[in-house]
Amino acid sequence: MKKILFIFILFAGACTQMTDSRPVRLVGEAQGTYYSIIYFDDELRDFQFEIDSILKSFDQSVSLWVPNSIISRVNRNDSKVELDEYFIENFNFSKEVSEVIDMNGLDSVNTVCLAEVKNLISTILDI
Repeated sequence: MKKILFIFILFAGACTQMTDSRPVRLVGEAQGTYYSIIYFDDELRDFQFEIDSILKSFDQSVSLWVPNSIISRVNRNDSKVELDEYFIENFNFSKEVSEVIDMNGLDSVNTVCLAEVKNLISTILDI
């Protein structure tokens, strides 16, 4: 969760008033697609390695695109898989969303009241 917080702080910093900073552009692949990040930094620091490390760690945990990710191994009933923080947090969140669906008599996540999911996310992220 701390790694995800790092990304949010990085993006939040990009929303502050700009000075004479110059843009830094990063691109890469994650979750079976591509990403592009542009941020402004007086020192032109390159966070490519840190961002790629976080996204790779996330992919190794919960990406269905990675054959040996934790979630893929759990889905194959691998008895030797060790769960990490990303997997556990995502699993617990999905259980909570499922409970909201069940409590409201809904048949799928597609029909969940978005306000309830937003409240659930706010509660979990403590925001």
